[in-house]
Amino acid sequence: MPALNRNIIFSVLVLLVSVTAGSVAFAYPADSSWFPRVLSVFLALMAIVLMISSRGTTNAEGASLAHGQASQLNYAALVFVAAVSYAIAIQFFSFEIANFLFLVAAMYLLGQRNPIVIAGVATVTMLLVKFLFFVLLDVSRPQGLLF
Repeated sequence: MPALNRNIIFSVLVLLVSVTAGSVAFAYPADSSWFPRVLSVFLALMAIVLMISSRGTTNAEGASLAHGQASQLNYAALVFVAAVSYAIAIQFFSFEIANFLFLVAAMYLLGQRNPIVIAGVATVTMLLVKFLFFVLLDVSRPQGLLF
Protein backbone atom coordinates (compact mmCIF):
# COMPACT_ATOMS: atom_id res chain seq x y z
CA MET A 1 0.00 0.00 0.00
CA PRO A 2 1.56 3.34 -0.97
CA ALA A 3 2.36 5.91 1.69
CA LEU A 4 -0.19 8.27 0.18
CA ASN A 5 -3.00 5.86 0.99
CA ARG A 6 -1.61 5.17 4.45
CA ASN A 7 -1.58 8.87 5.27
CA ILE A 8 -5.16 9.26 4.16
CA ILE A 9 -6.28 6.16 6.06
CA PHE A 10 -4.47 7.30 9.19
CA SER A 11 -5.92 10.80 8.95
CA VAL A 12 -9.43 9.40 8.52
CA LEU A 13 -8.95 7.19 11.60
CA VAL A 14 -7.68 10.13 13.66
CA LEU A 15 -10.55 12.26 12.39
CA LEU A 16 -13.05 9.58 13.48
CA VAL A 17 -11.45 9.37 16.92
CA SER A 18 -11.46 13.16 17.33
CA VAL A 19 -15.09 13.44 16.23
CA THR A 20 -16.07 10.69 18.67
CA ALA A 21 -14.11 12.29 21.52
CA GLY A 22 -15.48 15.70 20.57
CA SER A 23 -19.06 14.49 20.61
CA VAL A 24 -18.57 13.17 24.13
CA ALA A 25 -16.70 16.29 25.28
CA PHE A 26 -19.28 18.68 23.84
CA ALA A 27 -22.04 16.77 25.69
CA TYR A 28 -20.61 17.96 29.02
CA PRO A 29 -20.81 21.53 30.34
CA ALA A 30 -18.18 23.86 28.90
CA ASP A 31 -16.63 24.64 32.30
CA SER A 32 -15.62 21.05 32.90
CA SER A 33 -14.74 19.99 29.36
CA TRP A 34 -12.78 22.81 27.75
CA PHE A 35 -9.54 20.82 27.47
CA PRO A 36 -11.07 17.73 25.79
CA ARG A 37 -12.96 20.06 23.45
CA VAL A 38 -9.81 21.91 22.44
CA LEU A 39 -7.90 18.65 22.08
CA SER A 40 -10.54 17.03 19.89
CA VAL A 41 -10.76 20.11 17.65
CA PHE A 42 -6.95 20.24 17.41
CA LEU A 43 -6.77 16.54 16.48
CA ALA A 44 -9.46 17.01 13.85
CA LEU A 45 -7.62 19.97 12.34
CA MET A 46 -4.31 18.09 12.25
CA ALA A 47 -6.02 15.10 10.60
CA ILE A 48 -7.53 17.38 7.98
CA VAL A 49 -4.16 19.04 7.34
CA LEU A 50 -2.52 15.62 6.92
CA MET A 51 -5.29 14.51 4.58
CA ILE A 52 -5.00 17.65 2.44
CA SER A 53 -1.21 17.48 2.29
CA SER A 54 -1.34 13.78 1.38
CA ARG A 55 -3.80 14.36 -1.43
CA GLY A 56 -1.56 17.04 -2.95
CA THR A 57 1.37 14.74 -3.65
CA THR A 58 1.86 13.10 -7.02
CA ASN A 59 2.71 9.44 -7.45
CA ALA A 60 6.43 10.19 -7.91
CA GLU A 61 6.49 12.32 -4.76
CA GLY A 62 4.45 9.70 -2.93
CA ALA A 63 6.93 7.01 -3.92
CA SER A 64 9.87 9.06 -2.64
CA LEU A 65 8.01 9.93 0.54
CA ALA A 66 7.02 6.31 1.10
CA HIS A 67 10.52 5.22 1.98
CA GLY A 68 11.17 8.04 4.45
CA GLN A 69 7.74 8.08 6.06
CA ALA A 70 7.10 4.35 6.31
CA SER A 71 8.87 3.99 9.65
CA GLN A 72 7.24 7.15 10.98
CA LEU A 73 3.82 5.85 10.00
CA ASN A 74 4.59 2.53 11.64
CA TYR A 75 5.52 4.33 14.86
CA ALA A 76 2.37 6.45 14.66
CA ALA A 77 0.24 3.34 14.12
CA LEU A 78 1.91 1.60 17.06
CA VAL A 79 1.26 4.55 19.35
CA PHE A 80 -2.33 4.72 18.10
CA VAL A 81 -2.85 1.02 18.85
CA ALA A 82 -1.19 1.46 22.25
CA ALA A 83 -3.55 4.36 23.07
CA VAL A 84 -6.61 2.33 22.10
CA SER A 85 -5.27 -0.60 24.15
CA TYR A 86 -4.80 1.77 27.09
CA ALA A 87 -8.40 2.97 26.80
CA ILE A 88 -9.56 -0.65 26.94
CA ALA A 89 -7.15 -1.61 29.74
CA ILE A 90 -8.20 1.24 31.99
CA GLN A 91 -11.74 -0.18 31.98
CA PHE A 92 -10.51 -3.45 33.48
CA PHE A 93 -7.42 -2.61 35.51
CA SER A 94 -6.64 0.20 37.89
CA PHE A 95 -5.54 3.59 36.63
CA GLU A 96 -2.01 3.04 37.88
CA ILE A 97 -1.56 -0.38 36.27
CA ALA A 98 -2.99 0.74 32.91
CA ASN A 99 -0.83 3.88 32.83
CA PHE A 100 2.31 2.03 33.83
CA LEU A 101 1.76 -0.63 31.15
CA PHE A 102 0.99 2.03 28.54
CA LEU A 103 4.17 3.95 29.32
CA VAL A 104 6.29 0.80 29.26
CA ALA A 105 4.76 -0.36 25.96
CA ALA A 106 5.03 3.07 24.32
CA MET A 107 8.69 3.48 25.27
CA TYR A 108 9.52 -0.03 24.08
CA LEU A 109 7.64 0.41 20.79
CA LEU A 110 9.38 3.72 20.17
CA GLY A 111 12.82 2.15 20.50
CA GLN A 112 13.88 2.37 24.13
CA ARG A 113 15.42 -0.96 25.11
CA ASN A 114 17.07 -0.16 28.46
CA PRO A 115 14.82 -1.76 31.11
CA ILE A 116 16.16 0.52 33.85
CA VAL A 117 15.25 3.64 31.87
CA ILE A 118 11.83 2.22 30.95
CA ALA A 119 10.99 1.24 34.53
CA GLY A 120 12.38 4.48 35.96
CA VAL A 121 10.56 6.81 33.59
CA ALA A 122 7.28 4.87 33.96
CA THR A 123 7.54 4.88 37.75
CA VAL A 124 8.49 8.56 38.08
CA THR A 125 5.77 9.56 35.63
CA MET A 126 3.14 7.59 37.54
CA LEU A 127 4.25 9.08 40.85
CA LEU A 128 4.13 12.57 39.36
CA VAL A 129 0.66 12.01 37.87
CA LYS A 130 -0.63 10.56 41.14
CA PHE A 131 0.74 13.49 43.11
CA LEU A 132 -0.50 16.19 40.72
CA PHE A 133 -3.98 14.86 40.10
CA PHE A 134 -4.93 12.74 43.10
CA VAL A 135 -3.12 14.58 45.89
CA LEU A 136 -2.68 18.18 44.76
CA LEU A 137 -5.85 18.61 42.67
CA ASP A 138 -7.88 16.00 44.60
CA VAL A 139 -9.33 14.44 41.43
CA SER A 140 -11.19 11.18 41.98
CA ARG A 141 -9.32 8.14 40.77
CA PRO A 142 -10.93 6.11 37.94
CA GLN A 143 -11.81 2.58 38.96
CA GLY A 144 -11.40 -0.53 36.84
CA LEU A 145 -13.55 -3.64 36.92
CA LEU A 146 -10.86 -5.96 38.29
CA PHE A 147 -8.87 -3.62 40.58
